[in-house]
Amino acid sequence: MNNTSNSSHDISFKAIVGWGLGTLPVAIFFNSFNFLALRFFTDFVGLAAATTGIIIGLSKLYDAFSDPIMGFISDRTKSRAGRRRPYLLLGGFMCALSIFGIFSIPEGLDTQTAIWIFSLAVFLYATSYTIYNVPYMAMPSEITTRGQTRSALMSWRVASIGIGGMLAGALGPKIIAWGGGGAEGHRLMGMVLAGLIFAFAVNTFILTSDAPRDARKISPKRIPLKEKIKTVISNKPFINLLGLKLFQLMGVAMSSATLAFFVVWILGRGYSDLGTIILFTTAGQIIGTPLWLKFSNRFGKKTTFYISAILFSAASMSWLLATASEPMWITCLRVFIKGLAAGGILIVSQALLPDTIEYDRLRTNMRREGVLSGFYTTIEKVAFAIGVAATGLYLDAMNYTPGLRAETDVQPDQAITAIYFCQSVWPAVGMLFAMFFMSRIKLDDEILDNLRSEKSESPA
Repeated sequence: MNNTSNSSHDISFKAIVGWGLGTLPVAIFFNSFNFLALRFFTDFVGLAAATTGIIIGLSKLYDAFSDPIMGFISDRTKSRAGRRRPYLLLGGFMCALSIFGIFSIPEGLDTQTAIWIFSLAVFLYATSYTIYNVPYMAMPSEITTRGQTRSALMSWRVASIGIGGMLAGALGPKIIAWGGGGAEGHRLMGMVLAGLIFAFAVNTFILTSDAPRDARKISPKRIPLKEKIKTVISNKPFINLLGLKLFQLMGVAMSSATLAFFVVWILGRGYSDLGTIILFTTAGQIIGTPLWLKFSNRFGKKTTFYISAILFSAASMSWLLATASEPMWITCLRVFIKGLAAGGILIVSQALLPDTIEYDRLRTNMRREGVLSGFYTTIEKVAFAIGVAATGLYLDAMNYTPGLRAETDVQPDQAITAIYFCQSVWPAVGMLFAMFFMSRIKLDDEILDNLRSEKSESPA
């Protein structure tokens, strides 16, 4: 067994921290794209919002279908570095390459050429994300069996989501502004973030070198896809977790994709202020993570989720009150509270994944971390596919005009209303549905402990 800094954990503190920091590459990758891509391709490259949203949505649906395949591949990978870790390097390199490519597309292209280049770039983005994230998310169920250790892993992951969001969402827009804005500023940002993504991926590969790997082999029996789906569906906690993530992330996708629009067209501020606003959002998330973890350990995951979800919805709805005359400190306070609430939502939903995977193993006696993680990330991508595509179509239907500059031009009133709703009403509605699915999850540490006891007492 590894040396640990705390007897409550069965893996080293280095491995816990190392795995948690592995979220930084995908957080930078994910947030830079979701916060900035839709506006970059509508207002700078000049594509229609509907076209951009549909292409992004299709790339995420493709990504969703590839996730279970990647889970299958990583389950059966054999290497001295383990089943999952080699993909940290391969996926990290591809993520870095694709984020640079996406934000290096120049202005002034004809529409047909821009659509083809954009499509190729975002499909490379989707492939890279899958190669890194599916094996990465399968690791916690493989390297530890303790619920407390999983919560510690997820607390570091949620903190890293915040730090990655800060680097992408706060530093990214400021780099764009420092680079003069427009296509040149975006290209500079892409170059800097690409370097960070690959460096953090290598760091996680190194720090998880002493984590257990292949300690429990997967079943050699080949199970038909139909049977796999059937047994997954029978895992009710897992199915309800997928429903929770679907509606939560659809709202988050709409909010993230339109934040830059809101800051520029409604608050009348530039990208440097956008970076400050995202900085306060992620600061709230980082500060809230250890507080929500303690709260969850004392009062349970459900109570933590309900309170943080209600707080998130209230903060989202408060965007309806925002105007260009609003002082910056009020805006920062609003997003700080929203980030604080997001930390609680994330830490619970992330901690539930390894719990439901362990529940699956105890019920079926099969190791399917990769397959279930694949389904989980599939739902994440389907949610963002629906959310971003719906956002683009909604803006287009509400007469959003691409290629305008906020300094000299004006968007139609309908488009402004649509931006307001994407920031406030739709995220709150999504969170209400997420709370409904949380109410249907009947799984805790006591249930898992009882199942383990039953398994250990059964005859070999």
